[in-house]
Amino acid sequence: MKFEFIPREMTHMASTHLRLNTATLSALSRGRYRQFVERVIHHLREHFPHRCPPEGGWAAFVEKAIVIAEKHGFETERKVVLCCNLLFVLGLELFDGPPGDWPVVILSDASLDADEKLKRMYEKAYAELRRGA
Repeated sequence: MKFEFIPREMTHMASTHLRLNTATLSALSRGRYRQFVERVIHHLREHFPHRCPPEGGWAAFVEKAIVIAEKHGFETERKVVLCCNLLFVLGLELFDGPPGDWPVVILSDASLDADEKLKRMYEKAYAELRRGA
């Protein structure tokens, strides 16, 4: 449907306005992402105070962990933080093992949703850490 009553000059202004909004939203999104990274860093420092900072620095670690978490379907902030906990304690390469390794088996199980995958990984990681301690 074409709106004939909108003057041509105003349609140009409307498209410019949309571009400004898109740019503004993008900047806000980047700001929120930085805030999230900072919150995850604070969380890791608070909950794992005796662990050394990750190689390459806190922000670099968290940004890599976020990418890994999203790659494996952990998309909410809560799930990403839970995944970051696992990756911080057990290493960024945790999910990259051979096909028979427990993280790979759990992550590749299509019958499990993201919550159940995290639950099982936490249970298995806890058991592995207790056995190794």
